[in-house]
Amino acid sequence: MRKQDLEHPQLEAFEPILGQLCSLVFEQGIAALQKAALLRDPKDLISVIDANASAFRRFIRGCHYGWDLAQHKISDLVIDYEQQVRKLKQELKESLRNRDREAIEKNKQLIACIETRQVVLRRLADTILYHLFKMQNWIPRRMMLEYRIHDIEPDTLRKTVQSASDLNREERLDFHLAADLTTTVHVGDLVKVSFVSKPPKWSLIELKEGKINALLSEFIEEGKGNLTDEHINKIRDQFGTKAVSQAKRMIRQQDRHREVMRAVETDEGIDIMHNIPIKLKPEEVEIEEYRETIGNLCEKARTEGVAVSIVDSCFRLVAVNDESYEKLGRIGITHLFYHLQFGIRDCTLSAQNKDELHGLGKIYPFFDLVQMNLHAMWPPPVFLWLPQDFILDLLFGRLSVFAQLDYTKLFERAGSKGFEMRWIQQKDLGEFQSLSGLIPGSPNAVGIGVKIANDPSYKEQFILIGYLSRMFLEFMSPSQFLSLLRKDFDFAAAHRSG
Repeated sequence: MRKQDLEHPQLEAFEPILGQLCSLVFEQGIAALQKAALLRDPKDLISVIDANASAFRRFIRGCHYGWDLAQHKISDLVIDYEQQVRKLKQELKESLRNRDREAIEKNKQLIACIETRQVVLRRLADTILYHLFKMQNWIPRRMMLEYRIHDIEPDTLRKTVQSASDLNREERLDFHLAADLTTTVHVGDLVKVSFVSKPPKWSLIELKEGKINALLSEFIEEGKGNLTDEHINKIRDQFGTKAVSQAKRMIRQQDRHREVMRAVETDEGIDIMHNIPIKLKPEEVEIEEYRETIGNLCEKARTEGVAVSIVDSCFRLVAVNDESYEKLGRIGITHLFYHLQFGIRDCTLSAQNKDELHGLGKIYPFFDLVQMNLHAMWPPPVFLWLPQDFILDLLFGRLSVFAQLDYTKLFERAGSKGFEMRWIQQKDLGEFQSLSGLIPGSPNAVGIGVKIANDPSYKEQFILIGYLSRMFLEFMSPSQFLSLLRKDFDFAAAHRSG
């Protein structure tokens, strides 16, 4: 990220706003305990709320109070930005008609900045969602209908957030989050978590607004979740053809709700995006992540300018501060990864050294982890990575972290663990060709085929781009990635025998 992605001279400063919102999301539960003299050191939080039921309730109420305030403020900002963007896009059309290049460029820059602010704010709402889900990464993946962040409709979002707040005031141990404010929840209007029951339970809520929806719900309930021909004819006669379509949409939405909840409660169901059966498994391997490595790199880059780390011989991380990035630029970062990938110590990069210049185009792609995270929807939001001062440094370009996966070395490491890996093409996926896109850095492949070496009893499995991206987006180390692969084979074998 660069500072200009979020700050613009025509807009109010964004960093103070974001800092205040982070305080509401992360600090209000602790503040409530400290105000009641129930907690001195935040490091003792877990032991205090585990040992004291009253402290636990006060902490939850404090969190929910802060989240509700944050939800309102985030919603107001997102709606205001949406209205600004719509106006600017109309002005852009006029500039395009007039071929005013200067106005066009200025307008595009301002729109891009505002839209990036919207994404950052909605990922902060995702942070609340992750707290509700107890950081279970797989749940948001099951609530998406497509791989894009849905646009907001200002009037609808304003009403939904107000409904959520009204419900939150009724019981402070319950919290309701507007689904449209998040990037990932494409079903339901509200996500609810209740700490009244133990263990806490979460659910999806569909708001029934308007007289027509209430009447259509009665027909659906009468048909036990379905519409008979008789029901359809009655709806058409009483309310028109559009009401029939609306009733069918309501049924589809209810079906999606049931499948999401069934997957949560039973570990199997229907994937609502691809409409295919799924069977989930618990990830029982010890977590091996490189989150701490990122923190160490950021700390070092702050003072030294550049810091490098290689995880499991095949995953490379480079952190730079803003001063170093200004000197290096994108080409300088590329050059650094070139030397890391090919183990070249001496630097001879120049306009005359065509071999090295050509070699820069042969490296595996690398990615800005913050930029990648903001638009990825389902992984833990950037706000959950590190302490807040690091996060703000990353968001506003004072620090940057880039990551590169070396597939050659990953395949070699897999071989040492008893796997055989190969690139697979789209035709190999058969009826599931739509499930994966091209993998950056691959030979136009859409996945990796994996076998257990010397054991034909295990069927080959396909790893698609979403699974590979976990190394970038969930801080999964390659070692844990391979451990999960082994678990996947064991799970599949047990499921077949069962």
